[in-house]
Amino acid sequence: METDLKSITDNILGNLRVVEREEPAEHLEPWSWRENGHEGGRGIGRRLAEEIQPGRLRMTPALRRLRAALSDGRTPVVLAGDVGLGKSVAAARAVADAPDAAASGQHARFVSADDVCDWIHRNPRDLGPREWTAKQLSECEFLAIDEMGREYLDAHGRHLHALTRIIERRHEAGLPTVLTTNMDQSRFEQQYGGRVVDRIIGSGAWIQLTGKSMRREKK
Repeated sequence: METDLKSITDNILGNLRVVEREEPAEHLEPWSWRENGHEGGRGIGRRLAEEIQPGRLRMTPALRRLRAALSDGRTPVVLAGDVGLGKSVAAARAVADAPDAAASGQHARFVSADDVCDWIHRNPRDLGPREWTAKQLSECEFLAIDEMGREYLDAHGRHLHALTRIIERRHEAGLPTVLTTNMDQSRFEQQYGGRVVDRIIGSGAWIQLTGKSMRREKK
């Protein structure tokens, strides 16, 4: 019965997308694109940094439902759906809103799955100030991995293994994690395995977004 009620609630929230898209999110605090004097703080690029500022940011279904899931302590949370539904913007804003990790210095991070696959097999000494090791990504206070499913998969499966291990380690530590993907749940499970999906269903949330691309509607 609980599963049926959850499915109905999710469908209702998804169908509110047209109304919610027009709501400004001006009550949110402005966010600085610089961290410790460096541009691209927390891994958020200039374009996304502009998109998540009050006045431009909209309370889309992606943002509203992500904030609700995180408030409920759900992790990992997956934002899934076609392009242009605000998944990356919502994930970036969640990273911007995460509190500073003053004690550990492991601040929130926003990364693409493709970048993670590039960094994990490089010498840590060769990484730049906005590039992080698998250990750092596994231990930072809050992590968003964008565009899962678009990363390059090597023949030996090392990239896929590294990505899933980061997600699993964060799950074991209870650290908040957000993933975005254009895949549906079936394709996601085929690529990353039932073990990861079980964790999402068990303690996290799979948020399936529908609707037309907001990028196209702006044109």
